[in-house]
Amino acid sequence: LLVMDPKLSPPTSYVRQVPMHKLHIFTAIQLVLLVGLFVIKRSPAGLLFPLCILLLVPIRMFLLPKIFTKRELRYLDSEEEIDGEDVGDEVIDL
Repeated sequence: LLVMDPKLSPPTSYVRQVPMHKLHIFTAIQLVLLVGLFVIKRSPAGLLFPLCILLLVPIRMFLLPKIFTKRELRYLDSEEEIDGEDVGDEVIDL
């Protein structure tokens, strides 16, 4: 989705409901965290790997809500279509 024309993106709920720049920010955060976990796993500090996995929970609970709205996170975290009634906001096609 980073280099794809938005008109050609798949018709999933998060693509239609979350602005593209927010999708890019979410993807960049995921990539940074993935690389960080890989570096820690391969380093002598590899024993801290389980602690780093545990730290992903507070990042999701406290850091991401400062960047994304509750509605956006609901769509980004979902695996299936979400009805507008479940989110608490009306469904807006972007």
